[in-house]
Amino acid sequence: VDTLRDLLRSVACPADSSVTSCEVSFVNALTKSLSIGNSRRLSVSRLLSSEILSLSYVFDIDVDCSAAGCNVASISEALQNAAAQDLNAALQSGQFMDRLGAGTGNATAIISGEVTLDDSTCDNSQTTGGSTSGTVLSSEVSSVWYPSWGGEDKCTNKPGMPQYMRGNSHYHSSALSACCKKHFHWDVSGCVVASGGDVAKSGTEEWYINWGVFRCHQSCIKSSSQDPSLNCGGIADGSDVLFTSVEECCTTMVPWIAKHICVGESSPPYQATGTGKWYVSYFNQKCIKDCLVEESPSCGGVNTESGVEMFASSQACCSTRLWWVGQEDCT
Repeated sequence: VDTLRDLLRSVACPADSSVTSCEVSFVNALTKSLSIGNSRRLSVSRLLSSEILSLSYVFDIDVDCSAAGCNVASISEALQNAAAQDLNAALQSGQFMDRLGAGTGNATAIISGEVTLDDSTCDNSQTTGGSTSGTVLSSEVSSVWYPSWGGEDKCTNKPGMPQYMRGNSHYHSSALSACCKKHFHWDVSGCVVASGGDVAKSGTEEWYINWGVFRCHQSCIKSSSQDPSLNCGGIADGSDVLFTSVEECCTTMVPWIAKHICVGESSPPYQATGTGKWYVSYFNQKCIKDCLVEESPSCGGVNTESGVEMFASSQACCSTRLWWVGQEDCT
């Protein structure tokens, strides 16, 4: 750790006459175990294990200011950007790991993965007396979300995206919830919370088809604080076709199912009650009302098929479809 601290200081501390001191300290160290393989089949495949080590550090820099004072935000941003550029350049060239290995007796030989620079911090700069001191941090964010490995299962849109992620769109998401579903699908809600998001506000609430039940759900995450009128089925995948209304989703994706059935069973209270109109049952040689059988003796059950002709009255149904049957026997 002492070698790494000295290396960070020598690489990233600015060589400027106005900087009176620059110190590095570690504030957190996290490890995350990863497993590759199937533990139930150890007889035929060895269980491979590894760990990601994540070290969080801060730079404490004292800067002499002129009598007119300092622009703390500008100085902090400039120092942050310069330190990030110098560290990334040293990592990409291999110089950083070479020097770290030399200072630790080649202890870095056990590291098999990529070493990257990540930023998950916020602005903490402050002015004291005639100098500026504080941690060189940044609170700028972008519209691109990416996974933040090494600690909690979370995503971030702050500066410091690892180099290997920058040129690979697999790691890029336009929304926090989409990033969590792609990379931490086993606990999307936990990822959203750990990333500073609000579960109740995650997702677009647009509609998509759930082929498991042939009904439409909304792109959002269920939670106790969620609007009870929503039918959240989880965040939609990139392959899902999205619709602004449940009616459009039903008629487009499952046109063979009666629209009122799909719509009724896709929205709370998830029960189709029928249209109240009349349709013919050729098997029974009667016209029956499209409603729940327990509602009235004339109700023959809710029609579930698409394309069934509906009539406003029993007389219209009987005279059009069962004209050879008397009105009393038709209903």
